[in-house]
Amino acid sequence: MSADHHNLPEGWAVAAVRDLFDIVGGGTPSTSVEEYWQGDIPWITSADIDDQHRITPRRWISEKAIENSATNPVPPGSVVVVTRVGLGKVGIAEARLCFSQDSQALILPRGLLNPTYVLLHMGTTVGVFRHISRGTTISGVTKKQLADLEFRLAPLPEQRRIVAEIEKQFTRLEAGVAALKRVEASLKRYRAAVLKAAVEGRLVPTEAELARREGRSYEPASELLKRILAERRARWEADQLTKFRACGKQPKDDKWKQGYGEPFQPVVADLPDAPEGWIWTTMSALVVDGPQNGLYVPKSRYGEGSPILRIDDFQSGWSRPSAELDRVRVGDRDAAVYALREGDLVINRVNSPSHLGKALLVQDKNLPAIFESNMMRLRLTSPVFAGYVELYLRAPDGRVRLMSKAKWAVNQASINQMDVLATPVPLPPAREQQRIVAEGERRLSVTDEIEMQVEANLKRAERLRQAILKRAFEGKLVPQDPNDEPASVLLERIRHTKSQESAVHSLRSKTAAPRGKLRPAV
Repeated sequence: MSADHHNLPEGWAVAAVRDLFDIVGGGTPSTSVEEYWQGDIPWITSADIDDQHRITPRRWISEKAIENSATNPVPPGSVVVVTRVGLGKVGIAEARLCFSQDSQALILPRGLLNPTYVLLHMGTTVGVFRHISRGTTISGVTKKQLADLEFRLAPLPEQRRIVAEIEKQFTRLEAGVAALKRVEASLKRYRAAVLKAAVEGRLVPTEAELARREGRSYEPASELLKRILAERRARWEADQLTKFRACGKQPKDDKWKQGYGEPFQPVVADLPDAPEGWIWTTMSALVVDGPQNGLYVPKSRYGEGSPILRIDDFQSGWSRPSAELDRVRVGDRDAAVYALREGDLVINRVNSPSHLGKALLVQDKNLPAIFESNMMRLRLTSPVFAGYVELYLRAPDGRVRLMSKAKWAVNQASINQMDVLATPVPLPPAREQQRIVAEGERRLSVTDEIEMQVEANLKRAERLRQAILKRAFEGKLVPQDPNDEPASVLLERIRHTKSQESAVHSLRSKTAAPRGKLRPAV
């Protein structure tokens, strides 16, 4: 063992896990045998142990399942240690239970060790588990590696004092964490309220209100939309003429203009009334270029080249700068076609349901960059503030409308270009859009700053939790009592108890009949 015994607190001892506990492995009864899963014995996997060490069984097995599988029942008070999937989770069995092959159980010598002390001590070895993990696809440790781990043994009365002090300090810490979590939840609600107010005309005075107050006229969104549609058509016609010239042709008449696709019209009857001076339109009326789906690049081409924006590189209101993006090798044509520009809108089109539809307004810090295939790029008409459209797509109602025609699959959903273009958008006057974006960004930036402070304090709380445990098992959390029986004496008693139990078990094994048969009378 590698412990520095010179730093061991007075009265403590160090032993291997195998010296203190019987270690029992688990297994999974055949799921094809229905009667195995109709019993009253709890059977757990690592998913049934939470981060607070609570065990909540979801399945029960029969005695016959135990007889015909590798799983083993362990008594109440046993400490279950996850050694594969969920590596390092620990929990105390409150009743007789069985478990899967992803765990090992430590059976404590009755009355000689404090179960909570053992639980917390084993919880501190998570880092050790990960360090010695031998797995590739599934990280894990063997039964032997678990058995070889060092266990710092305090005198039994000190174990109880340590547990009491940890629980007292953790109770205070958890109260602070709970308060921080409440602040987090409040900030989330406030952010949603700001976004909702922004796109419902309630965040700043409307242009109509200001015009009346200041005794002036204003351009309502209905007139703005006329300008937007005129620019949209002019942009399309210019693009068509460019294509004609590229082919060396000249249109003979205006019939080619009949190919212009009018934007989708919103179904106003299904939408709330727009604020005074606003008008309902759709994304298709605001887009002059796109949507353009991104570029698929195989993993073999990652490592150098052009920065590429991927779905993990942005969340609502946050994005990575270009310098932190992955790089890919692409040709000049792809680099031009999929290049992002400042003011572009990028929308996630394939993802888990919770992240589908997230939008990013591309800023200078994100450039240069191209974008990958599970998102789409849109370029908006100049009379519209792209920042307002991004706020709308982040707002609860905007996201619901964007997602209304999403296609759902197992753990994944998708939206296509037509879904995005048909999304209804409440359009304010141009000057009001500008004020909405400025006020929305101001409030959300304050929220982001508070959130960062909350997150920093939550991390600090976790570090403090680990520091408390570290001090506890270094013998620095509570004072030693010279009247306590030394742990060396306790260790010898544990070893003696284990050797006696092993001898009894060996005798029973020699006289026991094979599983499922009666042992003959002697």
